[in-house]
Amino acid sequence: MSQSLNVIALVSGGKDSIYSILHCLQNSHKIVALGNIYPPAWDDSKSKESHVTQEVEVDEDDLNSYMYQTVGHTVIPLYEQALGIPLYRQPILGKAVDMDSTYGQPTHGVDETESLVPLLQKIMAAHPEANAVSTGAILSTYQRTRVESVAVRLGLQPLSFLWQYPFLHPNSQISLLMDMNAIGLDARIIKVASMGLDESLLWQNVASKKVIRKLERIMTPYTTEEDGAVLGEGGQYETLVVDGPDHLFKGRIVVDEEDTQIVVAGGGAAWLRIKRARVEMKVRNSEESESRVRIPDLFSRNFDEAPFWTHLEVEKNEISPPDGQIMEHVDETWDLMSTQIGLKSMMEGQTWIVVGRMQPHNTIEEEAEQIMAQIKGSFHSKDMDVTDVISALILLRSMSHFAVVNKVCILRILERSLEYIILRYPGRCI
Repeated sequence: MSQSLNVIALVSGGKDSIYSILHCLQNSHKIVALGNIYPPAWDDSKSKESHVTQEVEVDEDDLNSYMYQTVGHTVIPLYEQALGIPLYRQPILGKAVDMDSTYGQPTHGVDETESLVPLLQKIMAAHPEANAVSTGAILSTYQRTRVESVAVRLGLQPLSFLWQYPFLHPNSQISLLMDMNAIGLDARIIKVASMGLDESLLWQNVASKKVIRKLERIMTPYTTEEDGAVLGEGGQYETLVVDGPDHLFKGRIVVDEEDTQIVVAGGGAAWLRIKRARVEMKVRNSEESESRVRIPDLFSRNFDEAPFWTHLEVEKNEISPPDGQIMEHVDETWDLMSTQIGLKSMMEGQTWIVVGRMQPHNTIEEEAEQIMAQIKGSFHSKDMDVTDVISALILLRSMSHFAVVNKVCILRILERSLEYIILRYPGRCI
């Protein structure tokens, strides 16, 4: 059984941040607070009225932030009542300064990412038990590494339960949307900004089967299997969740048609301005069972077999690894950590290096440093370097090791050479 964490859930109103909360709950974590970043021109004092009147009435604008969803931000104050969880907000400070796909603390200017620091500090002061932060990142390395950077600095465990979701079983771009449909999520499209999408999709439920199939049909000619366009990962559309499973949504957010206005922006984009919204509380049925989200299989067959291969004293070609892969055995036991690195093909097929625990009495940081040094040594012996790495997956025995290993592998050793690194531990995505 994994350790139960007290989680700060970062929410934008979008489907992914809300669905991540459901995964947190199913993994026995507690959501102690919601956190939201909003445009600096917005007067957040209006949100305090919304908790009394159960409605919010404003004129909003959409801020095209690289990091944060802002369309629909005026409705966010209603989540405190709808979910029954304290909400804290912070205006966006600065702009996107560091435009790299991965992120370290900026040295010049105020990057908008740093707006998360005062927000999380405020929440941690009010909820000292908080020790984790949840985000809805699916494929965006840009977003995930920025949240991780802030979380690690503040001593919070970053959680990204949806990371790489489309590549998990059944390996389908629409699998996430279908799972949202199965759990009863009501996520309305409030902005479209892509070829093929138009204002007729606004306020449609992206988690309905009809809309899912429509998006799949429209987006297929303009996308690849890896870009997540059907999920809106490239900003093709944005959503606002108005309802979901009763164990999370104690009330539903209601927006009447006459309280909306379609805004046609430049470049073919259109979004929905919400002038007024309210919360309608639900009548709870004490006999209702809690809805459960589907948790995809975490590992492919090859990764399931990684512990077996790292136990063996194997020389290349003596025993054939699965699927004809080439593996190098460089450890004695598989205990705290196993690392699988995919390299550009040196022969026919793909080449893999599998590394396990190096020394039994090292700290987790020393162990991570040694493993990365061993991997780099293997590269040099084959006249290769870290730029030949195409992917890496690290298995952790304990979530408590995540922040340290993440820092070593991404910021210190691999020096941002990977497009993505997946860190997981058996039974859970983090």
